[in-house]
Amino acid sequence: HRFLFLSCKLLKHIYEVFVNLRSFRNLAKFFFIIFVAMKTTMRFLLIIMVMAGAMELAAQTDSTAPYWKSKLMPKIDIQKTDSGLLTNQTIKKGQNTMLMFFSPTCDHCRHQTADLLIDIDKFKGIQIIMASYQPMEEIVKFYKEFELSLYPNITVGRDRQFIWPPFYKMKSLPYLALYDKSGKLLTSFEGNRRVEVILDGFSPKR
Repeated sequence: HRFLFLSCKLLKHIYEVFVNLRSFRNLAKFFFIIFVAMKTTMRFLLIIMVMAGAMELAAQTDSTAPYWKSKLMPKIDIQKTDSGLLTNQTIKKGQNTMLMFFSPTCDHCRHQTADLLIDIDKFKGIQIIMASYQPMEEIVKFYKEFELSLYPNITVGRDRQFIWPPFYKMKSLPYLALYDKSGKLLTSFEGNRRVEVILDGFSPKR
C-alpha cells in the first residue's frame, strides 16, 4: 500500500511541476523550479526502488511457504517413466538429494539439464529426482531425448498430484531444492544455476 501511495504522490508532484512551469515569469524562477523538481523526484524514485528491492527479496524468501516452515522434503508421489511409483518410502536413504521441477518444453529447464549431464560425474552420491506436471508423453519424450536412462542416479517422472509447486510457491522454472543425507533442506534455487553453484549448495557451511 505504501508503494502505491508513493507512486501516486510522485505523479501528483510531477503534474504540479508542469502546472507551475506554465506560469513562470523569469529565467531564475524557471531554473529554481527545475532544481526543486529534480531533487524531489530523485528522492521519491530512490524510495520506490528500495521498496521494490525489499519486496523482491521478500518474495525470494517467502517464510509462509510450507518448505520454509518444515525444512523437510515434500510428499513425493512421482509416476516414473517406466510406470513405476517413487515415494518418500522408496527413494534412496542416506544420500544427498536434489529435487528438480521442470517442464519438458521449458528452454531454461532444457539448458539446466544439459549442464547437469555435462558434469554428471560431479554428482556421484547425489540422487537427482526430476518431476514435471506436464502430460506423461511429453515427459517420456524429454527423458528419451536426453537419454536419461543412462544415468542411474537420475529419476524422472510426473508429479501427478501437483504437490511440489504450491509446496515451494514456485514462480519460475527450473526449480531446484537441495537436501542433505538426513532429508533436511539445505537451500533452493529458482531458475538456472551453474553446476558449481549447485554443488556448493551441498557443501557444509562454515
